[in-house]
Amino acid sequence: MKKLLILGTIISLIGSAAPASAQFGGMKLPRLGGGSKEAAPAGDVEGYLSRSLETAQMMSIAIVILDAAAKQKLEDAGTKAQLDTIKSTSDPKELNAKKASLQSSFDAAKEENFSASIEESYKNGTAKQKAAITAAVYNMALAIPRAIELAKDGPVLIKGLGKSPANLGKVGQLKAAVDLFGFQVGATGKFAGKLPALMSAVKAKAPADPKAAKGKTIDI
Repeated sequence: MKKLLILGTIISLIGSAAPASAQFGGMKLPRLGGGSKEAAPAGDVEGYLSRSLETAQMMSIAIVILDAAAKQKLEDAGTKAQLDTIKSTSDPKELNAKKASLQSSFDAAKEENFSASIEESYKNGTAKQKAAITAAVYNMALAIPRAIELAKDGPVLIKGLGKSPANLGKVGQLKAAVDLFGFQVGATGKFAGKLPALMSAVKAKAPADPKAAKGKTIDI
């Protein structure tokens, strides 16, 4: 029962990203100042950018792995090279600039048979491949709701930069983070609804505390 409640919490957070303007990949974001000041104080720019990079990398790595699994290409050299590129990014703006290279993997998440293909790959995979798929699905369950919250908090931080002149030079990174999360969440909205069933199928246990849980290391 506890696990079902946790999964329900994750999906309710995911569901808060209702379709809206195409500017943010179909994700409805608040106007500047529409988020929670408590969640994103003006002085927490560095913390926000650090959390943004961690979350955006987590989701990007997970979706590339799941796309590769669905296409039976988990251990291909091309998949590993793409993962290395994601891991080498040092800030949200740099990762956002590489969206084009991630487009096909995120587009795959919109396909009707995406989850079924992942399940099939899991059933037929080696122990190492199964572990990678399980970890990627788990990380998606963490990353999607976090991305939604970060996308909401970003505009609050941008508005608050006027009170923190020292951080004005980081407005480009903040805007890039919000744009990147809009792209990621907008592309994974349909897939998110299938996460509970997929987590069960690939034996990914729901995190005890989704907000505090750490992502799993994925080895392929």
